[in-house]
Amino acid sequence: MSIISHITFVLCFFLLSDVRGPVVSWSLADTSGFKGKKRGTPFAAQMATTNAIRTVVDQGMQRAEVMIKGFGLGRDTTLRAICFLI
Repeated sequence: MSIISHITFVLCFFLLSDVRGPVVSWSLADTSGFKGKKRGTPFAAQMATTNAIRTVVDQGMQRAEVMIKGFGLGRDTTLRAICFLI
């Protein structure tokens, strides 16, 4: 599995893809219920990460390659959530 997380001050976009490239699971801070300025918070990044990873872990994912892009506040929180869930 390949995990790509795009984090900015405004939005957190989290994407899980297969080794071959097709998207397996994705999540935005918007889909986790955050609106406005709250979308760029570390907590929103953690919730988006948790929502996307839970579906794939239930299907049997054990290992992942992580790439975090962006300059937002949620980078550390996203990495901690990934380590905790996998």
